[in-house]
Amino acid sequence: MTDGSKWEKRFMRERAARQQAEAILDSKSTELYELNESLSAARADLEKQVQRRTRALEEAVSQLQEEVRLRRVAETRLRSSRDTAVELSELKTQFLARMSHEMRTPLNAVIGLTGVLLDSEMSDEQAEKLQTVRSSGKMLLRIINDILDLSKIDANKLELEYSPVHIESILEQSISLVMLDAARKNMNFKFDNYLGSHDRIVVDGGRIQQLVLNLLSNAVKYSNEGQITLVVELLDEQTSRVPEELRSAFKGRDIRHLAISVKDEGIGIHADDLDELFAPFTQFAGVSAGGTGLGLTICKRLCEIMGGDVTVESEPGNGSTFSFFVPCGVLESELTAADDAGTSSTTLTSTSETGAWLLSGRMDEQAIARRTSMAQEKPLTILLADDYEVNRMVQHAQLEQLGYRADAVANGEEVLRALYAHEYDVILMDIRMPVMDGVETTRRIRQHRSGAQPFIVAVTASALDGDREKFVAAGMDAYISKPVDMGELADVLDQAYATRRKQQTPSPEVALSPIELDFGGLYSRLGPATDSLLQKVIPVYLRELPGRQEGLVDAFAAGDPQAFAQLCHGLKGTSRSIGATELAARCESGEEKGFGGILLERSELDALLDLSNRTEQALRSKLLQIQGDAVSA
Repeated sequence: MTDGSKWEKRFMRERAARQQAEAILDSKSTELYELNESLSAARADLEKQVQRRTRALEEAVSQLQEEVRLRRVAETRLRSSRDTAVELSELKTQFLARMSHEMRTPLNAVIGLTGVLLDSEMSDEQAEKLQTVRSSGKMLLRIINDILDLSKIDANKLELEYSPVHIESILEQSISLVMLDAARKNMNFKFDNYLGSHDRIVVDGGRIQQLVLNLLSNAVKYSNEGQITLVVELLDEQTSRVPEELRSAFKGRDIRHLAISVKDEGIGIHADDLDELFAPFTQFAGVSAGGTGLGLTICKRLCEIMGGDVTVESEPGNGSTFSFFVPCGVLESELTAADDAGTSSTTLTSTSETGAWLLSGRMDEQAIARRTSMAQEKPLTILLADDYEVNRMVQHAQLEQLGYRADAVANGEEVLRALYAHEYDVILMDIRMPVMDGVETTRRIRQHRSGAQPFIVAVTASALDGDREKFVAAGMDAYISKPVDMGELADVLDQAYATRRKQQTPSPEVALSPIELDFGGLYSRLGPATDSLLQKVIPVYLRELPGRQEGLVDAFAAGDPQAFAQLCHGLKGTSRSIGATELAARCESGEEKGFGGILLERSELDALLDLSNRTEQALRSKLLQIQGDAVSA
């Protein structure tokens, strides 16, 4: 084979191999291209998916951010609304408290002065109208207190006062307060006491009395005849809802349930009305019995605050049974097994005598009769200070049994305001009161009041060691515990009268500058009844005189002759009616000048004030003389 043929074959083989390699390369290139295109398509698809998911995520994040923003806005609004609601609730409570205080002051004056007038000579028609005014004033006062109680409960500002109390006495006092209303309907009471020897229970006695009195009042109100049954017992069930005040007052000892029920034979309640029975302002349809419809609401809320509850069972035409239970502490009985009287059941006929008997701690009839005339022999002006309406009702009733009428206030601040306007011989001072308590009020009276000081009696459920010493150190003159025993109340008023009589001995200045009082007109018109009238009227005049004097001084300082004339006019009329004719004439002169636009000279004002002070002393002397004559007779 020639060299040329070899090279040709070699060339052919190389060319075939190169063509094969190129074909493989083209095939691989095509495959690679296709793979690259496929990869590009997959990448583009993936990018699209990522973009879609990114947009979805961004939208979700945006929605979440908007939801968070809206939630924050809602929370801010909710907090603002809550703060506003709390603020409004606080303002409402403050407003109602202030309103009630402002309204109670003139109402107490209306009730007190109508009581004074009812004791004087008047026609039957006048007496009936005055009694209507007095009853209406008391009803309005009760409405005000109900609204204030409910506002305190709503604002969580109702304080509980736990101490050992005699439950039997509290329940008997409650019955006595509704006895007269029951007597008008010929209704009787049955009192079933299952406490046995457990005569002292640690509980908020004032609130228990408020609950029982409310249920008893409703039972009488919605019944026309029949019997009301009051049942009290102790239950062994334990409860986890024990107020902290009770745990603190009764550490480390067994806590049980005090259960009380009131059953009547009245009109009953329809099943449809039971669900709304404890709602505010609820009253029975078709029944005109008065009231605000707040009583049962307050009962329900009070029981819940004390860790208990109220239930009712009723059937139209067959009466109702209201029951409540609250946690309480039970003291170990001081009675021996032989002394334990066990359970007792008493039926009480509704009469004023029965009410007086219960109210006075079951004194005998002769003792009650002797106490009834006490106010005639030992007249005193009395101010009653207690924030519990029921306590005020009980003490009012006890004082009325003794022949006294009293003005009432609900806290220490109101005591100071009352003393600014009037002079009182005795203050029955509760210790635990809102705004200003009894101890602080007594300190302020003793430190800042000039002239004759009132006889201040501490009235409290507290029975801790050292209490008496603390009250005496604050300036109090005596101490009695709740529930108040009428015998103890009468004894402390005896003590107050003796103390005040010593303070009212005429001073030497009166003897040097005597004032002639003219009672001739009164004696000629009323005869022997004059002294009785003066015994009632003189204390009222003396109580109002310091306020009138201060008004004259203020009007003079303000340079207001018209206001000065008005004050002179008022003092002139009361002075003339009580026999202080010299002071009345001096006031008339000031009145004429004032209405003419002329203000008295300073020396003339001083002479008027001096004359009013000497008139005051002369009236006090006259009052002592009348009292002495009454005792001698």
